This record gives sequence, structure tokens and C-alpha cells, in this order.
Amino acid sequence: MSANLDDASVEPIVRKTAAWAWRLLVILAALLAFLWVVEKLEVIVVPVLVALLVSALLVPVVDWLDRHGLPRGPAVTLVLLGGFAILGGILTFVIIQFIDGIPGLTEQVTRSIETTRRWLIDGPAHLRSEQIDNAGNAAIEALHNNQAKLTSGALSTAATVTELGESIEAEDRPALAAKVTPDYPPMAKRMLQDNGSWLRCLSRDHVTLDSGSIIGIDETSITTEEGRYEADVLILATGFRASEMLCPMEIVGRNGVPISEFWDDKPAALNGISVPGFPNFFMMAGPGTGLAHAGSIIFMLECQMRYIGAALRALIEGGHRGIEPTGAAYERYREDLQAEVGTLMWGHRSIEHSWYKSADGGVYVLSPWTSVDYWKRTRTVEPADHQVF
Repeated sequence: MSANLDDASVEPIVRKTAAWAWRLLVILAALLAFLWVVEKLEVIVVPVLVALLVSALLVPVVDWLDRHGLPRGPAVTLVLLGGFAILGGILTFVIIQFIDGIPGLTEQVTRSIETTRRWLIDGPAHLRSEQIDNAGNAAIEALHNNQAKLTSGALSTAATVTELGESIEAEDRPALAAKVTPDYPPMAKRMLQDNGSWLRCLSRDHVTLDSGSIIGIDETSITTEEGRYEADVLILATGFRASEMLCPMEIVGRNGVPISEFWDDKPAALNGISVPGFPNFFMMAGPGTGLAHAGSIIFMLECQMRYIGAALRALIEGGHRGIEPTGAAYERYREDLQAEVGTLMWGHRSIEHSWYKSADGGVYVLSPWTSVDYWKRTRTVEPADHQVF
């Protein structure tokens, strides 16, 4: 009852404006985007984009025909001809319907624009005509300035459609689908960036994905929890000891203390570069500087090299023999880094196997900072955070 009373208390013009506002915005955005594409893009770009999209959509069909015995060449030809026929029919229908509806659409859009414009001027907003015109011009300018992002988004959408099409292939094999479906939060492990070839490979009849533990190896085969497999070649790709920083080297600091003992399996460093008690010792790609999903390791190394150069410059120009971070600065940075890591998914308790995590479940090798934040942290060598002698 209260909802009906509320609706009745709203002015008719407001209800109509609310009902048409989102439609108007969508229509305006579509028209502006279409006009901009027609005006600005070169003639060759549109056919290339269309070809890429058509190829992405038709690849799964070709693979299906190939798996069912039709040679790939005839399969490609058949799918292309069929695709063009379907596309031509759809375009013909759409164009006819669009042309038939242009008069009504034009009248409706005109009414909606004028209604919205009057409401913006006479309604609660009390905008001036100049403000509305400026907003429209700003929207057009934004489209121009973001043309690269719009194009990239279109290509990303085509890639996503391809991946969705490839994922359908796994539906016929529920056991395989279960194995390739992550059981941990998104981004908690290094993401697999696949264009569909990985899933196609796993879907082949002569390929078996066995995620069970290995329980035996002999001269001719390998045995897992799921079965036994004859093998001519065995490739060991068992990862690496990322959390054992500097392994197999052993750095000895003041008073003969090894750095592995100082760290006690929890490696850390001020800005990922220097450690108290180890004067004139600097690391590149040290603890807390690894990248998980984005960024450039080259950029991180450049930041570290600039920081190390600044520290050496301060050491030499000051006439000193040694420089190292203070214990307070080291602990502050370590605590800040671990606090930030604790807000991310890398150390989530649901993850049993990840090279990000050490034996105690902590994450000490990755940087939780953005590249810009890390650049700011390593831009200068703060004298208060170091001691020289």
C-alpha cells in the first residue's frame, strides 16, 4: 500500500523522465560512438576488427568439426560460408527493421531529449542551457580522448567470447572441468592467460590431465593416485624455492651472523633492498619485491638500482665506510608490508599449494605496493632510516 501511495505522489513528468532517462543515455552513447567510429577510423580498421571477431566466434565450430572427422580445410570453408550466410541474413533483417523503425525512433528520441532537457532546466537541478550544452560537448570529447581504451575493450570482449566458447568444450567432460576450475579465490595464484589453446590441448583424446600425487616411478612408467602411465620422457617442472631468498648463497653479516639465521625463514628488507647488521649489502629483486599479476620487473629493478646508487653516493660523498638501515626502519617497513599483504588473497587459508607462500603460510616474496608507490618509496634514501660509520 505504501509503495502505491509513493508512486501516486510522484509527478507524471518525473515518472516519465525516470523511465526514459536510461534509454536516452544508451541511445545517445550508441549514436555518438557510431558517428565517431564512422568519422575517425580508417577504412581498413573496421574490416580487420570484424574479421577478428568472426574468427574468434567460429574457431570452436571448426575444432568441433575437426574432432568429428572433417578435415580442417573443408571445415574452415564450410564454417566460413555458413557463418557469412547467417551473418548476412541477420544483418538484412536488422537493417530492414532499423529502417522501418527510424521515423518512430527519431520522434521518440527527439521527445525524450526535449523532455529531459526541460526537466534539467525547470526541475530540481535548475541547470542552464549552456551547462547542458557543455556537458554534451564534454562527453563527445571524452569519447575522442579514450578511443584507444574503447578499441582495446572491443578486442578484449572478442577474446572473452572466444574463451567462453572454448569453455563449452569442457562441459562434455565434467571430470576435466572440475580439475581446471579453480577452488581458490580469484588472483590468489598466478593467473593463467589463455586464448583457448590450453583448454583445447587438454580436451584432446590422447591428453590426460592427472592432478593426483605421484606414488611411484619405474623404468617405463609413472604411477599416480589416479592411474599408471607408460612414458618415454619424464619432465620435472616442480617449481622453485622462491621463499628461500638468496638460496643457495649464504651472506654473513656483522658478528658472523648468517642472513638465513637473521631472517629465520621470514625474509624481509627495507624497500626490499637492505638489511640491518649487513653493512654495504644491497639486493635487487629482494624480499617483498616480486610481482604476481601485473607491473614490470624491469621497472622494479630500475627503482632498486637508482636507490642503491643514491646510497653509495651518500656513503662516498660523506666520507664514510659503511651504510645500513636502522633496525627501527627495517621493522616499520616489514610490518607495513605484511599488513598490506594481509589484506590480499595471496595468503588465503584455502590455498594449499602456491609458490607465493612459505612453509609457515606467510607471503614474503611479493610486493603488495603499486609500481607508483614503490617508486615513491625508493625515490630517495632517507638519512633518518640509515646509519653510517
